[in-house]
Amino acid sequence: MDVSGPMRNVIISGEVCSVDNRENKNKNSVIQILTIFDGTDAISAKRFSNKNISAEEIMKLKAGIHAHFYGRIAMDNYSNELTLTINKLEEYEPEVIVDNAKEKRVELHMNNKMSEMDGICSGEEVVNYAYNLGHEGIVITDHSDVHTEPSAFSIRLPLPPSVSVATPSSALPLGPAFPSLSFLFHLSPHCGI
Repeated sequence: MDVSGPMRNVIISGEVCSVDNRENKNKNSVIQILTIFDGTDAISAKRFSNKNISAEEIMKLKAGIHAHFYGRIAMDNYSNELTLTINKLEEYEPEVIVDNAKEKRVELHMNNKMSEMDGICSGEEVVNYAYNLGHEGIVITDHSDVHTEPSAFSIRLPLPPSVSVATPSSALPLGPAFPSLSFLFHLSPHCGI
């Protein structure tokens, strides 16, 4: 998303990350404030109930949907930032990424958001993503911490008990000799670690 100033007739496609519905008592209407992420950047957006869209219809929109948003971008007087005022939106199903390789890979070095400045996804998101791609395993390597471990043991995948999480006990306690701690998630129900 390349927005540097006010623009008319824009179309932004992306995922709704947050939704805040506020009732305007004076005008008996609803103001909806959204955050939209297009895969590269995010922008604040607003919708207002009016004769074309009811408050009930506005309230149906939830975080997580993907849509094409039509409208204009202008400086918002309240937030003092460029904001998309939505005239219309069209929901769509996001493209599902598939791995059609006959032989799947096992990622041996994956950082998550617990590794400062190296990862943006949670351990659970990383493991679920690898599982949905059909990968047999993934190794999460955090930098000098063990904060992924609690969430690692709470991940629930639709697999039998053969799925396991291994942590190298030799890496505990952490110190200068052990700059990273690895978690091996074995995702295949067909064989054990």
